[in-house]
Amino acid sequence: CAGSPNPIFGYPGYPGLSIWLAPFLLLGLVVALKNWRDFFHRLVALWWLIGVFASLPAIEAPHPLRMIVAIPPTAILVALGLLKLINWLLSNKRIPSSLRPTPYALLLLILLLILPLPGFIRAYYVNWGNLEVTQGIYDYNAIAIRDAVLSQANKNIPIYLPQSRFNDSTLLYYLSDPFPRQASLAASAAGTAIAISPDNNIDDTAWVRLYNGVATVLPPLTLEGQQLIQTALADRNSIPIKAINGETAARQALLPDDPANYIEPPSVDLDADFGPMQLIGATFPATIDLRQDLPVTLYWQTNQPMSTEYEVLVRLITDDRRAVGNGDARPTDWVYPTSFWRPDIDQIAAQHLVTLEPDLEPGRYWLAVSVFDPALGRRLPLTGGFSDSPDTFFIGPLKIALPQPPTEAPLVRSQPLDFGEVARLTSYQVKPTAIIAGDSIQVDLLWEALSMPPRDYTIFVHLLDSEGNLVAGNDAQPRSGRYPTTIWSPGELILDSHTLVTPPDLPSGQYRLDIGLYFQPSGERLPLKFKTQTIDTTGRLTLPPPIEVLLK
Repeated sequence: CAGSPNPIFGYPGYPGLSIWLAPFLLLGLVVALKNWRDFFHRLVALWWLIGVFASLPAIEAPHPLRMIVAIPPTAILVALGLLKLINWLLSNKRIPSSLRPTPYALLLLILLLILPLPGFIRAYYVNWGNLEVTQGIYDYNAIAIRDAVLSQANKNIPIYLPQSRFNDSTLLYYLSDPFPRQASLAASAAGTAIAISPDNNIDDTAWVRLYNGVATVLPPLTLEGQQLIQTALADRNSIPIKAINGETAARQALLPDDPANYIEPPSVDLDADFGPMQLIGATFPATIDLRQDLPVTLYWQTNQPMSTEYEVLVRLITDDRRAVGNGDARPTDWVYPTSFWRPDIDQIAAQHLVTLEPDLEPGRYWLAVSVFDPALGRRLPLTGGFSDSPDTFFIGPLKIALPQPPTEAPLVRSQPLDFGEVARLTSYQVKPTAIIAGDSIQVDLLWEALSMPPRDYTIFVHLLDSEGNLVAGNDAQPRSGRYPTTIWSPGELILDSHTLVTPPDLPSGQYRLDIGLYFQPSGERLPLKFKTQTIDTTGRLTLPPPIEVLLK
């Protein structure tokens, strides 16, 4: 550094190497390279080049400690250059003896060269270290948290740290030796526990449990478990953990119960193999909240050692497999990377936050999961599990719920009528009821979901003549297929619209509108169940009034 104005590079206005010593550094480097065959000279030259080169590719992210390895060879090269110059001056016979420097002159030269050293040492070892920006480089908070953990480690009580803080490289380095890592989907609960968390991580759901000399990476906590920790940390009796610079590094709280009692289990059991990685379960909300990222937890294990840090690609996709959300990440990041996973022992819960595209429409969505090998730049093949993709496993469905229709919607109230155990028609609207041939008819149906059926049913709206012949119709899954019955929730109201286009040569007269639901592969209709408990197995309901086709 030559006195860079950026204090990250060096002390502003004060060169890292005195300008009086710089020529001797260059001369010493020339001497070392010229004597390359000699082991000592080769060692010093390589030592210096390696120490300096470390900062060249990382110049956009400078760090004062990165070039520390170059300091000793720099001093050696400066000394080599100075000795080379002195030897040349003393031994060069072409220099008249009257011009040759005396030992006193050489001593004076050396004193002049080392005269700036006290100022240099003070600038870089005192003044530079006291700058606020350079103090921020050193993670004093991590040291304070480490000391707090170690002071409690022998009290036979579990300590919980947020995964996001444990993932910090400094704290991970400090705690990896006293607490070797493992991963599990459960832990034996103790009577109480300690939570340590920075204030800005108080809402974390995923925690690491430090207990009996082991750091266990656990699944996210349930809502009750999160509230247990949040309440304790927010309590006035929680203890601030102070760093040596006076800042509050974290807060420490004694919990009335062990969060191990509140671990979130997989909501769906899965069986999919991506080479050495086995996907055994998942947890995700059935209904997507557009106000926040979508939390998805995937549960993994492995049957063989892995040396690659795999990434897991998690995408939210539509029915036509268009990606509308991204949650790609390394499982647990560096807290417990895939190369650490122990075959047939560890079970790892990795949480992904899927960032959603704006303005997503209500409807059905899926999670697409695949494993990416960054070393090879490709996805691992799906070697086990049902999927129509060679490298992607699909989980779901999920849904974005429909906004509930206004209560003052101008619909005709229907008699209570159930279609099987799936849906209840509560009201409807037909517009217009008098048309001429070629006109369209709009039919709005308001359904109340009775259950979440395992089948996607199709709604039919048919216009029939007096003899029961079909003259116009519209068959479609609810909301044109975007809100199928498999994502309906009991009690939910679904407003579904169908448009019927009549033939231009349709004779005048009266026609009737029939509706119903059926399962498309078999054509099996849902029976009608009236309030009187009467069942109509034809599965066809006629909506009054009749449609009048007028003469043109």
